[in-house]
Amino acid sequence: MTILTIVMTESELKTLVALTQQTRLKKRTQQFIACRGEMEGQTGIIVYSFADAPSAAAFQIKRQIEARPPRLEILDKSPSEVREYLQ
Repeated sequence: MTILTIVMTESELKTLVALTQQTRLKKRTQQFIACRGEMEGQTGIIVYSFADAPSAAAFQIKRQIEARPPRLEILDKSPSEVREYLQ
């Protein structure tokens, strides 16, 4: 039996963050300030930052509807951040 492990590199995460930043700016997501990437082991994390908690909550709800595949998990660390975990 073979177990497939997906490893995200820093380079892949940086590229993904740049593309995400462009998309969110084009979509003019309400109160969106910026996003950054973080690595936690083999997991890449995109951290979206918003001007206020209501904008972050609205974005999180919308992003959970958009999110595919099911390996995506979104959690708030602070009221104005939405963290997207990608393996």
